[in-house]
Parts: sequence; C-alpha cells; structure tokens
Amino acid sequence: MSFDQRSDAISNFFANILPTQFPEVAHIEVFPEDDWRQQGPFDYIHTQLQWSQSQRRRAMVDLEAAWYAFVLDLFTDETSLENFQELCEDLDISPVPENKSHCERELKRLHVNLVDVIQLRWDKRLGKGTGTVTRYRNKRELKEATEDEQKVLPGDIGKIGVLKFLLR
Repeated sequence: MSFDQRSDAISNFFANILPTQFPEVAHIEVFPEDDWRQQGPFDYIHTQLQWSQSQRRRAMVDLEAAWYAFVLDLFTDETSLENFQELCEDLDISPVPENKSHCERELKRLHVNLVDVIQLRWDKRLGKGTGTVTRYRNKRELKEATEDEQKVLPGDIGKIGVLKFLLR
C-alpha cells in the first residue's frame, strides 16, 4: 500500500514530502507497515538524498509532529469507558474491568512498551488482526528492552489519552 492510499498523519507526511520536495524518490510506492513510526523509510530517504544534519532535523521535527497526530487519533479519548476497555482487551486483561477506575488500576500495573501498544492498535486498524504485546516483569526489565530494541517515544506522545496510564 502506498502512502497516498492511506489517510493517517504519518502517511500524509510522506505523501506530501516525497513528490514535492524529493521527486527522485517519489517512485517508491510501498513502505514497510510493520513499524507504525516508519523510521526505516525516513532513514532510507535521508540516506538516499544525503540530507545535511539540519535538513534531517527539520524533517524529523515534522515526522514527530505526524507521530503525535497519529497517536492522538488512535488513543485520544480518555473519558470513554469503551476506550479504556478496548485497551484492556488489546492488552489481554481478563476479565475486562467494568468501570474506568478499575481499568486504570489494571493498566497501571502493566509494564509494556508503548511503541508496541501503538503498533498493536495500528495493526488492528489495518485489519491485520491482533497480536500480543510483551509484558515485562518490572520497570527495569521494560527499560532494558526499550533501550535494546530502540523503541522510545519522543516528547509527550506517551501522555496522550489512555496511553498515559501505561507510562512508566
């Protein structure tokens, strides 16, 4: 699927940047969808076009803004019981709590990588079914895995909507 066939903020970032600013790579139609952040395509473009560090920084700021908008679209409503319950269900919390305060309590007990949680929700939206998110035993184990796998969110993305209850 090409970026111009999707309608999320990250796809819009690439759909707008490629043909107008970088026609030499506009022919690239398919980017891997196994990582919602699309860091691989970004790095590929950066390398192919031999961006200066300042060009890369400016583009990265724009990509991070797209990440923020993307996650906001997936997790924005923290007032909705249904949104809490959907996240509990996504993370295999069983039985799914009946009210928000119980959902919050269960979510706060988990140690999961937020990049993986966002990926799970994105895969679900794309109709790829649902996988599972690795649960870590404690904060230290989560931190080590996050650093090893380089799955770190920039800025305040982890504080969006119901995600903030998973933030460690």
